[in-house]
Amino acid sequence: MTENKKIHNMKDSLELGNLGTYILSKYYELGVITSSEGNQLEFSQTKPGGVKDKKYKIDGYLLDKSVQVKIDLQACFTGNVALEVSEQRFLGGIIQPPRAGALLQEKILDVDYLVYVIPGHGVAFWKPRTMAQLLWYWQSQYNEWDSRKWQGSFYYKNAVNENGRGNDWLSLNYHVPTKFIMYSEEDYNYDLVLGREPLEYKCYYNYRDKKQEYLPKTGAIKSYTWFEFLSIMQTKQPAEYVNIVKFATQYANSFKDKNKTKAMYEAWGQTYEQYNTGIY
Repeated sequence: MTENKKIHNMKDSLELGNLGTYILSKYYELGVITSSEGNQLEFSQTKPGGVKDKKYKIDGYLLDKSVQVKIDLQACFTGNVALEVSEQRFLGGIIQPPRAGALLQEKILDVDYLVYVIPGHGVAFWKPRTMAQLLWYWQSQYNEWDSRKWQGSFYYKNAVNENGRGNDWLSLNYHVPTKFIMYSEEDYNYDLVLGREPLEYKCYYNYRDKKQEYLPKTGAIKSYTWFEFLSIMQTKQPAEYVNIVKFATQYANSFKDKNKTKAMYEAWGQTYEQYNTGIY
């Protein structure tokens, strides 16, 4: 695997647009994620834009396991995560037939782990085919009544990329509650032990017995918290912590909606006043 390299340079990582992969690498480097025995694990990144990245959709390796990384920077204020289900190009003045989105492409389904990085919430590991299965039920079984319960989730939204060269494209994204992405088997078991109602996903309505049926426990393989990671990074790597906060707050300042900006700051452990006085 000569194409792999460890991530150490914050500036290079962010310039290449690999914030999600960079953050995941830090979870390992700082010992937030370890082996079951508590030993440090090594995560290596594939070359951005290289064959493994572009052709095989592999962003990195955890030992010998392939990883695809997704990041949703806006989940901290939307309350949901955007899942790309299809994409279309506008080529030669004509819209092209849709093709599979990022989550449903064959090469994505072949990687070992699909990892979601969600600032303000944490990191969640998925089996790609589990995600593809649940994506069907989330789209087919949830409606406007569920949207009210989950603060406006379960809807489609386009993301348009206009490059001005007659080769524009858009992706169609389905939005689900952030908890749906972060909820793991461990969370399910904890809920049962503590006598709380676990999160189960609707699969079909049983008209004969007049009741809703649910899938057996399924979801993320494992999830990890966010603010523990920020705290450890601030303590052990203060210079890199400041750099990543500056990068995130610059992105937050691009929003005209102050509530969005505030939520983004808080997701990175900051307040607007604190950041602008240089207190970290």
